[in-house]
Amino acid sequence: MRNTLLLCLLAGLTLSTTPMLASGEDNAAPGGNETTRPPQNNAGVQSGVKRPELPPSLIEENPYETYIQKMLEKGEYSLPSPDHGRITVLPEVTTVVPLSAVDQNRIVCPDLIRDARGSIEKGLLEPQIAGKEVFIKFAWVDTGRGPQYARQPNELFIMCGDERYQLLVRPRKIPTQTIYLSSGLKKRIEQNEGVFKSNSIEESAIKMIALVHNDDLPESFSIREVNRTLNKFKELKTRLKRKVIAEGTGMELYEYEVLLAEGIKEVRLDEDIAKKLAGEEGLLASSAARHQLTRECPECSGTRIFIVKSVFRGN
Repeated sequence: MRNTLLLCLLAGLTLSTTPMLASGEDNAAPGGNETTRPPQNNAGVQSGVKRPELPPSLIEENPYETYIQKMLEKGEYSLPSPDHGRITVLPEVTTVVPLSAVDQNRIVCPDLIRDARGSIEKGLLEPQIAGKEVFIKFAWVDTGRGPQYARQPNELFIMCGDERYQLLVRPRKIPTQTIYLSSGLKKRIEQNEGVFKSNSIEESAIKMIALVHNDDLPESFSIREVNRTLNKFKELKTRLKRKVIAEGTGMELYEYEVLLAEGIKEVRLDEDIAKKLAGEEGLLASSAARHQLTRECPECSGTRIFIVKSVFRGN
């Protein structure tokens, strides 16, 4: 990689003056579209529909739970990834996920859903497909002493585009859940190439910063939550929040949150801070949502810093 480093901090690229510690991530579907309203049906998918004909076994604890735990320990089953605050499932891997037994659940696919099937005899009502989403609900019985909800794990198979997903769902007395189906590695690489098509590596790095800063992340990006405190500066409290990877592009982004340390009134974020965070090799671009930190206003004492590095160190 040539020695010239693109430093957006020096170039004065300020993406926003949004304060560092924003509210939690939203759960909007990829692309920022509003949640699709679930389709109406006559199969008992709407909340509050009773199924008194269900056998008592559907509401009893099952030894299958012990088997699931053993399979998880052996690595035969996997748990979903905490991706950007979302529950994310990969294809062709049996993934154990919790779903609400009392409310309707939503599963979001990056492509059109072609099929969705589960074990009706175990209390799973027929999945309702609506384009790129499928809605899942469990039946319940009225014993005369209040509703009793399904507890048995249930296999759920979903065809999302050309990808096959196998979920082992555990009904629980929890709020409604939204599950995101993530495309396989090959497809993610193809999608990332489309995101940065015709861009130079420097332009791609700046675009990646803008996408992450605005929380406009393509579904093809991989997000790893880190939340690790760093002791690199006496004047600043620094935390590595997350790492974002765009497979196939050779780029990875590190997002930091910084605050003025106790007793410090003002700090100017400059090239040296970016270099110290990035390390000696691979820096492509860096930017801060706010360049001047001060105690003059509550939101002025912290910011987010974005560092884009090449995965090919020393080039």
